[in-house]
Amino acid sequence: MLWRVDGDADFALGETATLTYKVIVNTLITTVNVDNWASILNIDPSMTQWVTGAPLEHYAKQSLDILDVFGFPLKAAINSSLFIQTEAGPRYIVGLQGGAKDPAQTGLGAVLCRVPSTNKLVGWDGGLGNLWYSCGKGLPNISNIPLPLYVTDLFQDSAGRIWLTSWGNEGLFYSDDGAQTWVNANLDISGGLGGAPDGIPDGFAQVYSITEDILGTLFIAANNGDIYRSFDRGVTWQKAKQLPMGAADTAFAMIADPTVPGKLFAGTFGDGMYVSTDFGETWTKPTGTGLASGYVFDLEFDPLSGNLFAGTANGLYYTADAGVTWNSLNSAFPVPSHSPEVRNLAFDQNGALFASTWGQGVWASSDWQAASLSLFALKTSNVLNISISENTVFALLEDGSVQSFRYTSSSLSTEIEDELSEVPSEFVLSQNYPNPFNPTTSIEFSLPQTANINLTVFDVIGRQVAVLVSGQMAAGRHNVNFNASNLPSGMYLYRLSTPTGVITQKMILMK
Repeated sequence: MLWRVDGDADFALGETATLTYKVIVNTLITTVNVDNWASILNIDPSMTQWVTGAPLEHYAKQSLDILDVFGFPLKAAINSSLFIQTEAGPRYIVGLQGGAKDPAQTGLGAVLCRVPSTNKLVGWDGGLGNLWYSCGKGLPNISNIPLPLYVTDLFQDSAGRIWLTSWGNEGLFYSDDGAQTWVNANLDISGGLGGAPDGIPDGFAQVYSITEDILGTLFIAANNGDIYRSFDRGVTWQKAKQLPMGAADTAFAMIADPTVPGKLFAGTFGDGMYVSTDFGETWTKPTGTGLASGYVFDLEFDPLSGNLFAGTANGLYYTADAGVTWNSLNSAFPVPSHSPEVRNLAFDQNGALFASTWGQGVWASSDWQAASLSLFALKTSNVLNISISENTVFALLEDGSVQSFRYTSSSLSTEIEDELSEVPSEFVLSQNYPNPFNPTTSIEFSLPQTANINLTVFDVIGRQVAVLVSGQMAAGRHNVNFNASNLPSGMYLYRLSTPTGVITQKMILMK
């Protein structure tokens, strides 16, 4: 690469300058120019002075590591995700099941980071854009041969270190630079007598989840129901007590109590949840009803109430007493008696709850203690994982696609920002879902251009009963939730008023 400092500029020895340039990126839809940048450190004394009108040979030739950016890879399957905060803003990281599955897209690795949409002059972590780059430097088998890395969990501890667990390979890695580079944790959890550590790092390990308690003690869940702990931030690991049923109790979900040292909750894939109050030395299975058995996909604490939530194969539950009693939040689903699998849970800083489901999209409640869940987005989609940052929900779908939704905490109305979707060609008002409904439903509409619009609801005699949207909205597809808990059963009309006309649809409230 050739570059030079323009004008009468000093570039002192040891000084860093920012180089900006264009990168042409072929996405799945089109070809775009992306602003890119790199930091140049002057280590050559001959480069310290640049003078206007200098001869052409006054240039510097330097080798740079340039990040290749790309649209989200085809056939990639996402298993975990994480938002971290950097000085430049949030960075969104996803872990894949073996990297891209398309043979033409090898070399991407199993960890991708989302890049900013514009040059913020601070580096690739300056915000969230529509393109991605590989951030798996240091991870094994970046070419996916012979054994691709299968990421099972991404976790940031209280010291800011990011941990990655994997099924296979060395099992545990960490990053201290925001997922740019990774280090093998040299996990030693087997090889000795009775499966004890033998002083030799494992070449192959199966680790499914990682968590940290209030004291900074780290815990990992490995194969066969084995639990390990580290009191020195991951330098060494001790084997704790195995879960009672061994392999049948492998903890695919594990979380530490945010207020009690050494208190752990382990969600198994078929035998419900177990609790330890002594750093994993003993495990008990709560006898409470509602979650006595079954598949537990995720465990999360509500940051406001302190209640523990469980996403299971039988829907969504919470407990205020460590599992002695469980309460169902399944009444809002279309068929409560056959609730969907709740695969992943997330809370925002205001306590709004989001739940991704298999087959029924993403559901949410701005105040789950006062208002039932309602359909938030994606209707009948299979959603594997969700993450939240700055009033944006990122949903990771079964087909590997990523969709993002802006929302307001008060209404949980959404604005879809799917980077793989084209702008609609006309104004569209879709049929609400579900319909009939009780008491909440989701209304989707599409705008071909930024416009001032109104979305209102009327009863059958023409009285306006709700204003869902009023004002300027960006081009694209949008979703708004309508809560009719204060209205009587019956037929209602919802109307989208646009600069080109009015579109009306019917819906039925059935209590």
